[in-house]
Amino acid sequence: MLSISFLNREHAQALDHVVDQNVAQSAVRFPVGSRVLYRPVMGEPEQEVTRVRFEPWALGHGAGVVKVEGRAGGVSVDHLTFIGEDLT
Repeated sequence: MLSISFLNREHAQALDHVVDQNVAQSAVRFPVGSRVLYRPVMGEPEQEVTRVRFEPWALGHGAGVVKVEGRAGGVSVDHLTFIGEDLT
């Protein structure tokens, strides 16, 4: 019979792998310097064009975030749409 601690460790390792994959995919989707469309509130018409400033990272619960110009802290990659690479 498996112990609870073993199952928790296995679950944590699996979750870490998924989070790592999500961060890696976000880095490909939103490279540093790329222009993105940011929607502060999903489903609302407000949006702004901005630029990715730092590589993505994961919050404690696994959600991917990136730093963009004009906003403090990280913003959810779910609120971004890639526009294009920086041409400068």
